[in-house]
Formats: sequence, C-alpha cells, structure tokens
Amino acid sequence: GLIKLKSVIVPALKKHSASLIFLHGSGDSGNGVKEWLDSLLNREFAFQHIKLIFPTAPERLFYTPFQETMRVWFDREKISPLGKENYDLIDSMACNIKDIIQEEIDSGISINRIIIGGGFSMGGAMAFHVGYRFCQDLAGVFSISAFLNDDSEVYKAVKTSSKRMPPLYQAHGSKDELVLLLWGKNTNAELSKLGVDTKMNVYQNLAHQMNRKEIQDLSEWIYNVIPPE
Repeated sequence: GLIKLKSVIVPALKKHSASLIFLHGSGDSGNGVKEWLDSLLNREFAFQHIKLIFPTAPERLFYTPFQETMRVWFDREKISPLGKENYDLIDSMACNIKDIIQEEIDSGISINRIIIGGGFSMGGAMAFHVGYRFCQDLAGVFSISAFLNDDSEVYKAVKTSSKRMPPLYQAHGSKDELVLLLWGKNTNAELSKLGVDTKMNVYQNLAHQMNRKEIQDLSEWIYNVIPPE
C-alpha cells in the first residue's frame, strides 16, 4: 500500500522551477546522503532553481545479501546482475515515490522538469525502475554506482514503449569492489542500445564511494537537463 515517505527538503535558493528526487543507498537515509553530499562539496548541495527532495526508505526490511534488517528500498537475492528482481517490493515502493513526483506536479512543476536519481547503488537501481517503467516523461534519470539485473523489467519497459525516454547519467568508481564497474557499464550499454540517451563517467581508483569531482560533474549534468527558466 501507499506509505507517505518522510523526506528532507532543500528548497530552491531563488525561484523554484524544477525538482530533483535523490534516493539514498542501502542502510542510509535521506538526511544521511544529503550530509554526505554537503561534506564532499564543503557547502550545501543546492541549486538556485531546483528543489531537492531526499526521501528515506520507510521500513527496515530484511536485506538478504547482508543477512540483516536494514533500511532499503527493496530486497534482492544477491548483489549481482544474475539475481532475480523482487517486483512486489520494487513496484510497491515505486508507487510511494510516484506519489512524491505527483505532489511536485500538483504544486505546478511540469513532469519534464523533474529528475529522479540515486546513490548509492540501490538508490540508483530504484531510480531506473521509476524513470524507465513508471514515469517515462521525467526530465532525466541518474545513478551513482548502480546496475540493473540482466533480465530486468526495465529493459522490457524501454523496449516496448513508444515514448522518448529520459536521458541517463551514470557515475561509477573504477575500483568499486561491491558493485563492479562492468555491471554499471553493461547497464549503460544495454539502455543505450535500446535508444536511451546515455552518458557515463568513470572515476579512476575510486572504490565503493563517492567523491567531490563526481558530485560536481553530476551537478553540471543536472543543471544542463533542467536549466533555470
């Protein structure tokens, strides 16, 4: 069912004309990822015209890969492209996130001025599902150190849709030991092959982490996709 997700909001510094929803990684929170971004930049991650929304995953689910209860958007069999996707959990969570998007639309922001993305890994995977299965009219999708399973429903949805898909931006560390760079690259290549306008930046010697350059590059991409009006 629908759960009202709790979110940390960073208002647009001047005139709000676009919105961005940033989904945290497994075990994190909206506030946790916001603080991480701020500390990397040595200032608040904020924009003149974009309202930022950092939702927190609602329940503490049993997370199979780590064999413990933690804050995650959905459960998965294993952290590998060969795992099976848990659609019951992914789809019910996507409805809760769609609700946040709808609130922005109701407040007067056009859907093609809204971006969804996520980092770390699981937040990016969730963003792929929302942007390419449920809300294909969004302005863009981004992911940090994320991948899709080889038989993902996301690929099927993109393949069968007649819509022009949101552009994709992916960032990934070359030394990521948890979410391998190859998995991110394969996801990018597959979506590109299906007609998505994709871009991917690889950060040399970066492990399963984020760094300042990565967030600066992401900010630039965001600014280009939803520029001030």
